[in-house]
Amino acid sequence: MCDCISLLNVKVQVCLSKGLGAPVGSVIVGSKDFIYKAKILRKTLGGGMRQVGILCAAAYVAVRDTVGKLADDHTKAKVLADGLKKIKQFTVDLTSVETNMVFFDIADPHITPDKLCQVLEQRNVLAMPASSKRLNSVRSTA
Repeated sequence: MCDCISLLNVKVQVCLSKGLGAPVGSVIVGSKDFIYKAKILRKTLGGGMRQVGILCAAAYVAVRDTVGKLADDHTKAKVLADGLKKIKQFTVDLTSVETNMVFFDIADPHITPDKLCQVLEQRNVLAMPASSKRLNSVRSTA
């Protein structure tokens, strides 16, 4: 499989912390030359780490136990986006909800992202301000 990927010159990066439950980490796939350059760039930017085995173990568990649950997370994210679309204080581009991530904008000038995040957190819904009027919520079974 790696030979086919190298021949096609495909480059793929998958983040393991977005909904999979790994604390950090990404996986990259590409040609040997691409991987070599990526390793140099990572170290140049301060990405060298000791104790990576512990993080690799968390990433392994995330991939092994959580990937199968992503389809359900994606469905629930669409349900969340549909619900947000019905609230006049928010706008959501439903076509942009393809995974477990939902971005929505606040249309009401009286609502701030920080205050909304606090109110949502009290109801066990975690969101994060993405800008002065935009929030991001990631549906995660992890």
